[in-house]
Amino acid sequence: MLSSLTFWIVSHVSLSSNRILHQISFLLYTHHRCFSFCALFPKEYEFDKECLILLWIAKKFLQCPLHSKSLEEVGKQYFHDLLSRSFFEQSSISEAHFAMHDLFNNLAKHVCGNICFRFKVDKQKYIPKTTRHFSFAIKDIRYFDGFGSLIDAKRLHTFFPIPRSGITIFHKFPRKFKISIHDFFSKFMFLHFLSLYCCLELREVRDSVGDLEHLHSLDLSGTSIRKTT
Repeated sequence: MLSSLTFWIVSHVSLSSNRILHQISFLLYTHHRCFSFCALFPKEYEFDKECLILLWIAKKFLQCPLHSKSLEEVGKQYFHDLLSRSFFEQSSISEAHFAMHDLFNNLAKHVCGNICFRFKVDKQKYIPKTTRHFSFAIKDIRYFDGFGSLIDAKRLHTFFPIPRSGITIFHKFPRKFKISIHDFFSKFMFLHFLSLYCCLELREVRDSVGDLEHLHSLDLSGTSIRKTT
């Protein structure tokens, strides 16, 4: 893995800015997965620290030796490790938000390949069947219709709508399902993290959500849900 990263860096980074080479040895197994998962974010996107840590937890990327710390504490330590080595940059607008330099964003995408897919950002015409993590900008989507070939990615683990950069709560882009929520659950049985964030017309969740045996995190914030059925 490290030799592949080094080859990519030598191909994309001038010798005058190859300080990144000194950071690569830091990418141990767990940090490598946490870092490459950030390929879900578009370039220049300012993400929320706590949200990212919750995503890492849902994906079981964090290792807690001897259970001496909580997963949240381990996640904060991983985040600090990456921040202190310049993989992340502090937002100038909010202390809770961070961003990745474009070069590191490219590197994360190189590491994860087709495992992460960003709707309307990645160039593939069809979403690969090997895709496990799927993200899209809320501002780009008004209706859920299955996203065409997303249906082929049946072993999807992450379904993640991304709000505007640097904003945690955002209600100006109501989204509707053109497929029933029950059908949605039945098509993606391997989800670990599911966000239906800001689906304003979503008023209830069927009990079939219980069939998602691998689900670790469900975000229903910004919906109109009052009960499950």
